[in-house]
Amino acid sequence: MSTGTLTGRWREAAGAHPERPALILPTRGDFQVTTYAGLLERGEQAARHLTQRGIGPGMRTALMVPPILDFFALTYALLRIGAVPVLIDPGIGPANVRRCLAQVAPAAFIGVPRAQLARRVLRWCPDARIVVTVRGQGPAADTAPGLPELEPSGTVAIAFTSGSTGPPKGVEFEHGHLLAQVELVRSLYDVCPGEVSLATFPPFALFGPALGLTTVIPRMNPSQPARVDPRRVVAAANRYGASLMFGSPALLDTVGRAAAVSGARMPTLTRVISAGAPVTPAVQRRFLALLGPEAEIHSPYGATEALPVT
Repeated sequence: MSTGTLTGRWREAAGAHPERPALILPTRGDFQVTTYAGLLERGEQAARHLTQRGIGPGMRTALMVPPILDFFALTYALLRIGAVPVLIDPGIGPANVRRCLAQVAPAAFIGVPRAQLARRVLRWCPDARIVVTVRGQGPAADTAPGLPELEPSGTVAIAFTSGSTGPPKGVEFEHGHLLAQVELVRSLYDVCPGEVSLATFPPFALFGPALGLTTVIPRMNPSQPARVDPRRVVAAANRYGASLMFGSPALLDTVGRAAAVSGARMPTLTRVISAGAPVTPAVQRRFLALLGPEAEIHSPYGATEALPVT
């Protein structure tokens, strides 16, 4: 089993702990738990489906899907078949999204119906040859043969920065970069398999399966972290006993201000990682007041390009 790729790490974790919860995601009623085995099965099905649709190695593919189960399965699938997922935060605004897409000229576009509407109306990716609409059900079960193992080479993903300190920039990643980031996160923040991570930024959540974590995403719009309902963040952390959290400075500020009034606490959190913009001392002090006495806040700089440089 290959561990020289991010997807190889996902498969290794699924083999070691198939019934461990990999993702805990909000649904209309409550939260949906997906095990490592279930995530791997969904990802492999998606990989075969995308291959049948004509997406293959080296093909730049815009992925405009919110952090539902299909976001994780499709990211795995694209990496698995050697395609190049292009990740852009829609919170940067439609005009910036269009400019970013124009820079990388994806040959395929995968998105939920709302993103497909924007693609047609705003002329995102006008030259995309393959269009796949995601409706939340996942690909149909199939009996297609397994996919061959690919040797990773060159660019495997493109992620655009948030634009908080300038125009959004596209950053190219190779598998070596992704694995190095995983290992640095593991070692710098003493991350252990089986921990629960509260992820309020979907791209960071993609590291969870490679680290053997259970990743919880609270009910929120990740593109508008400053407008999050603080009660939902606190409730998710406390319900599942999260010990690790990744959140933008804007989210930490909103939650910290609300907790200063309500007295809410998240005592199980021991490490909070915040990036995307400067984290002021005032924001850190307010948020630390929610946590236990041994908790720490870490602020990596330039997270998209060089996570987790500190």
